[in-house]
Amino acid sequence: TLENPLEKEQKLLILLRASEGIFCDRFNGIHIDAGTIGVYGKVQLYSAYSKKSWTHLGADIASGNERIIVEDAVDWQPHDKIILSSSSYEPHEAEVLTVKDVKGHHIRVHERLKHRHIGGAHVIEDGRHIRLAAEVGLLTRNIRIQPDTSCKGRLLVGSFRKSNREEFSGVLHLLNVEIQHFGSPRYSSIEFSKVSAESWIISSSLHQSCGGGIHALDSHGITLKDNIVFDTAGHGIDLEGEAYSLTNNLVVLMTQPAWSATWVAGIKVNRAMDVILHGNVAAGSERIGFHIRGHGCSSKVLWSDNVAHSSLHGLHLYKESGPDGCTGVSGFLSFKNFDYGAMVQVENSVVIENVTLVDNAVGLLAVVCVSSAPLNPIKNMQIVLRSSVIVATSSSFDCIQDRMKPHSANLTSADRAPSNPKGGRAGILWPVFTSEPNRWPQEPWHKVRNGRLISGIMKLQDVTFSSFVKSCYRDDLDICILPSAESAGIMHPILAERTRMLKVKDKNKFYFPPLYPRKDLERVICPESDCENPRKYLFKDLDGRALGLPPPVSVFPKIEAEWTESFFNTEKKKDRSSILVWVNPEAHADTKLRIQVACVWADPRKHQQGSETGKEIKSVKDGFSRLPRWMLESSSDGTLGDHEPSDHNRALGNYSYIVSLLTVGWDVLQANFAKCMAKECKAANPKQAIL
Repeated sequence: TLENPLEKEQKLLILLRASEGIFCDRFNGIHIDAGTIGVYGKVQLYSAYSKKSWTHLGADIASGNERIIVEDAVDWQPHDKIILSSSSYEPHEAEVLTVKDVKGHHIRVHERLKHRHIGGAHVIEDGRHIRLAAEVGLLTRNIRIQPDTSCKGRLLVGSFRKSNREEFSGVLHLLNVEIQHFGSPRYSSIEFSKVSAESWIISSSLHQSCGGGIHALDSHGITLKDNIVFDTAGHGIDLEGEAYSLTNNLVVLMTQPAWSATWVAGIKVNRAMDVILHGNVAAGSERIGFHIRGHGCSSKVLWSDNVAHSSLHGLHLYKESGPDGCTGVSGFLSFKNFDYGAMVQVENSVVIENVTLVDNAVGLLAVVCVSSAPLNPIKNMQIVLRSSVIVATSSSFDCIQDRMKPHSANLTSADRAPSNPKGGRAGILWPVFTSEPNRWPQEPWHKVRNGRLISGIMKLQDVTFSSFVKSCYRDDLDICILPSAESAGIMHPILAERTRMLKVKDKNKFYFPPLYPRKDLERVICPESDCENPRKYLFKDLDGRALGLPPPVSVFPKIEAEWTESFFNTEKKKDRSSILVWVNPEAHADTKLRIQVACVWADPRKHQQGSETGKEIKSVKDGFSRLPRWMLESSSDGTLGDHEPSDHNRALGNYSYIVSLLTVGWDVLQANFAKCMAKECKAANPKQAIL
């Protein structure tokens, strides 16, 4: 019983005679295969061992060692089996060890470690500690269930209704129970099917499964706490239904089954509603750590202290949407993931908060895709990253061992994250708002075209960038914010507030791809795929903290030719002069306008003829007519769309205001343009026209 569980010194083995082929089909609608425990009443198994299901490594351990130090004192015994998770990008570097003896925090094992494992933390410049330690879990329990033939066992919890309308629903209680060699390609080791509340599994272990670990379908109210799931051929924990509670579960080494096209995940809850996620760890999956759908942005129950590492994608949210037009993601540490720390593609606005991304090839890829965009622009789509930390290269990163490619990367080469042209890692890929959905698996996850009908903005609030350095090789550079080479057009802006780039050099903050030279035309042009939708970027530091400059600060590509040639699609010749259109900062000191809006090439000598100048002006006007609607939509006060008053006056005032001048007062622009062509400009630089 729960009050009197099986004591530590006692052992119970439940051996299922699956080899005898005996099945049960005595009741209509119920078929129990050989080796299956069918639960349609109540099964309760309680053991007192162990007091500590899993902990963290307490110190770095090199390969070849026979002793490990753990963070917590444990009551584990000699001959127990334990699992030590991977500390690299390769999930298969998890190791099963046999305990020799235990003294407090020190454990001696019979085997020599094959791999290096991390037991420390990374300390960022402001003193905060980020724990990057491997996990150590106990597989052995003194209640053990296994079949006499591998891949023939299953624990099925279901419900059925008799002809007299009497309904039976199974209830399962497991405390400190070990389940081994269950599952098959057709089913998971433990399955819940259409059952209601009351079932729970606590401090138990499930390992070496021939299928998935724990799967719940059309069920609700199930609690999973302090469990270990290790070495499954499928999802570790896969839940569909509602009202699940997952707390302090450790899942290690999920392999991609050859018979499934769905990417395997450590914890998969993208088909579940009202899920509590707290303190769970997905420590090594051949594809995804956590596959989620997010919670409501106004939800009072936020997720917290969840960890994903040693996978391709640490956190994966794809084509999902939260309630009330906003998806919330919170409470994750994601590190040592070969492609993305977090890959988020949603169908509405998204708020990502309290996440920490460390040692990932790309920290965050965020995309908003509204698949059925109306003719009028969709307003107020936002990607908000709040109260988060992004670390490119941690102090424990090993440039030899940690740059090893995992085996799963060879099988998914078409899905690689975009590489940093500078060779290091990237913190954030430039966000995308679009009406054109990603076409995975035909195209990689990041390949999404920017949509002109979608009004969107990314906000960085209380975000810290740390350790963006030369990662390993002399020419490597980690980049805080990196545009994707796949994107085209005028990109949606990024606004930063209370954001810091700690000891980050200017060359590590941004990288904008250059234009490609074409020798046959002796001029610089945009890439062929970008000629109609050239890339334009704007980063706005509202309070100057990110860049360490007087606020507000705007960042955009500095190449004049890119602003003229690719944007307006006009021809540059050697005898032409550059006209840069600015807003006079002195005339509008209250808004601190200091942002270049556009450039245009014009030939002063042909101004007298009239016709050529008219063509040039028309080129400029046509160029602005091709601006996306989210840039052109302005109200009478020069603000952008329906953004909240607290945001647009401060965040977008100068940017949207200048667009308003150009769209509403074209005659003013034309007149000033003519003055400039007549060399009546009063700017310090004769190439700058004051509007």
